[in-house]
Amino acid sequence: GEPPGGLLLAVRAARYGEAHVPAGAFCNCRSLTALTIPAGFATIGGCAFDGCSSLSALTLPAGLATIGNSAFYRCSSLTTLTIVSDHAEPRVLTREQPFDTAAVQQALEQAWAA
Repeated sequence: GEPPGGLLLAVRAARYGEAHVPAGAFCNCRSLTALTIPAGFATIGGCAFDGCSSLSALTLPAGLATIGNSAFYRCSSLTTLTIVSDHAEPRVLTREQPFDTAAVQQALEQAWAA
């Protein structure tokens, strides 16, 4: 099978010094069910996870600063979001309606304010 998405991102960051998820990186990747964005990543590009209809659990670093337009568009299964911080317990958010891009951004902003 394919290597896990988080591993691909970590390798990319180590090899190229790019601590971001490129625009469209996982577009329409229907086999992706869970992903952890490594600590130190600051940006998720536009449409990065557009159409990842099987993605149900996502873990983000609290230091994530920018989420591109439609980054989580059509992520119809994304109901668990975990935000990991160096100085606090992880925040695990679940909801019946899937998280869209705005909801992910809002959850991050609430984590920053905490």
